[in-house]
Amino acid sequence: TGGTSQHYALSTGTKVIVLEWSEKFKTPSQTDRMGKAITDLSSVLILNGPHAGKELWVKNMHIEIQ
Repeated sequence: TGGTSQHYALSTGTKVIVLEWSEKFKTPSQTDRMGKAITDLSSVLILNGPHAGKELWVKNMHIEIQ
């Protein structure tokens, strides 16, 4: 992508399918410090809203398990 990035606003309640969890999120930590795991990016497919159908990278801290 030539080093450029685009950022999208996603509203609370946006539904996604996680396509690929980040390695930091999948791997157990030897400490209780989770900073890198929650700020790392996972790939998701947006299911609803104005960005439906887009594959985006989202910080793990914004993914909610229900």
